[in-house]
Amino acid sequence: MLTAYRGTGKTWAALSIATAVATGGQFLTFEAPAPKRVLYIDGEMPATQLQDRIRRILPLMPDLDPNFLEIITPDLQERALPDISTLTGQIELDDWTHRADLIVVDNLSSLARTGTENEAESWTAVATWRCG
Repeated sequence: MLTAYRGTGKTWAALSIATAVATGGQFLTFEAPAPKRVLYIDGEMPATQLQDRIRRILPLMPDLDPNFLEIITPDLQERALPDISTLTGQIELDDWTHRADLIVVDNLSSLARTGTENEAESWTAVATWRCG
């Protein structure tokens, strides 16, 4: 889990991690031994901004197979993204999550909308999510 103040680069770091895993590449001192399928679920940022950021990261990791990095953003969906803190919301994402080896959620506050953010009990459904 990445935490920091707004505007400090959490999404850049998350996208870099996702791209490194999808390419079998490296981010900072961590190296992915082989490419893995990554699902990146973003609850706020428009797809065009995410695509622009990925284009800036790709020169560092040029071997990206597009099938290994799938992105879900609200603006590319016909309706609101599901609430991942509910079983119904998690099931709605099954078509995507079952194909992924790694799921990146950016950010929990925008995608887990049920319960109280600062109460541990509210996170139980997310913590026990069995994707796919």
